[in-house]
Amino acid sequence: MAHFLPAREEAILREQFDYLVDHAHDCRDRHCSMCDRFDRMAAAVLEIFGSGKRVQVHGMGLALTAKT
Repeated sequence: MAHFLPAREEAILREQFDYLVDHAHDCRDRHCSMCDRFDRMAAAVLEIFGSGKRVQVHGMGLALTAKT
């Protein structure tokens, strides 16, 4: 059974994804907190889509936005 995010939550996650990708591309430091968030997000995406197996993603958005 597939779980889908409500439209508003999906839009927020997509907006955050786009922002983090743009930030990581333009950032000269690469050790700032936003780049750390990008690295966590990229790791989660690679875990989901790179493994070739199903991964439980429910609640992953909260984990990605959590402060370290």
